[in-house]
Amino acid sequence: MTQKQNPSSCSTKTEHVPTMAPPPLHIAVVAFPFSSHAAVMLSFVHALAAAAPDGTAISFVTTADSVAQLRNPTRSWATCASWRDGLKAAQASAGDARVSCVVGDAFVRMAAEVAAATGAPWVPVWTAASCALLAHIRTDALCQDIADQGTSCTSERLMV
Repeated sequence: MTQKQNPSSCSTKTEHVPTMAPPPLHIAVVAFPFSSHAAVMLSFVHALAAAAPDGTAISFVTTADSVAQLRNPTRSWATCASWRDGLKAAQASAGDARVSCVVGDAFVRMAAEVAAATGAPWVPVWTAASCALLAHIRTDALCQDIADQGTSCTSERLMV
């Protein structure tokens, strides 16, 4: 005589496989150290911090002279000899969370190089007016237009 097993009397064993939590986000924002670039990028950092998910580390990297020009700096700042050292210091201050993205002032080409070396994407940000960006992009064409009018870009002095 065979006995049927009652499904309600079956026992099951469920094993929970621990899942790896994703690494914390760490965004390093690199500011060009002249004029108002640092102030604009610091405002960007504050907006980014307000919108970022909880647990996101955001580091602001620029030169000591640039920080000194900021009005009412809100924290103490570490100083470093290079952009690469700055990103290493940012990582250390974020509990060794690897920099997962570098947002940099478009003038700071070294930020792109350091981002590439660390395997993080670089997001360039233009802080000035769009007409200034157009002038930089179209410099060769502007010089050609001026040269067509009988003058040379290399022989003219810029008035500052």
